[in-house]
Amino acid sequence: MRPHQKRYLIEVFPALLLVAVWAAVSTRFGDAAPPLLVALLPLAAMAWLVVALARRLLRKDELEQRIELFAIASASAAVGLASFAWASLERSRIVAQGSLFWVLPGLVAAYAIAKLVARRRYR
Repeated sequence: MRPHQKRYLIEVFPALLLVAVWAAVSTRFGDAAPPLLVALLPLAAMAWLVVALARRLLRKDELEQRIELFAIASASAAVGLASFAWASLERSRIVAQGSLFWVLPGLVAAYAIAKLVARRRYR
């Protein structure tokens, strides 16, 4: 494992721990815990992950940064177009209203696919 990958895992671990705490609190004490706490606790973890990802990106060399930029741009474009299309279908009442909860997982999945494509391209 490369040093920047190790450091990334060390930086991400607290955020993952926070998500685990959120999952435990929301499932076990969801009714007793303040709803605002249950709803917003994952945001702290997601913000932590964003900062860790940005720091990881800055530690990479130019080629790896170019691959990351391609993946991020492609994923953002794909998810942006898909969410716009879904919103248009909702507005036309062709589909039922969806949840914004799935945008971030969709972005992560699109990013992973785009990164695989970019790595093959620059191999």
